[in-house]
Amino acid sequence: MGGLSIANICQTAELEYGNSILAMEDLTNAIYNQESSFQVDESKQNKVITQVKKNRQTFYDQYKNDLEKEISPLVQRQLELLSEKGASSWLTSLPLKEYGFLLNKQEFHD
Repeated sequence: MGGLSIANICQTAELEYGNSILAMEDLTNAIYNQESSFQVDESKQNKVITQVKKNRQTFYDQYKNDLEKEISPLVQRQLELLSEKGASSWLTSLPLKEYGFLLNKQEFHD
C-alpha cells in the first residue's frame, strides 16, 4: 500500500484469484451442469464472504510481519505508534475557539 492506499495488484493477484474462485464456485457448477435456473444459497454465500475476509486478513497480517522484519527499529516504532487506536483522530477534530485554534478565512493560508 502506498500513501494513496493503492494496492500492488501483483502482490494480491493470487489471493484475489483464489477468493474469486471460492465466491463463484456455485455459479460455476451451475453453468458447468447447464442448469436452467440458479438459486443463491444465502447462508453459504455468507460463509464464503467470511472466508474471503479471513483470507485477506491473514494475507495482510503476514505482509505486515514480513515488512516489520525488513525495517529499522525506529521505523518499526513509528509504525506501532501510527497503528494505535485513535492515532488519526486529530484529522477529524474541530478547532476550538476558546483555545485560540479557530482560524477564519482571512487568517488561514497554506
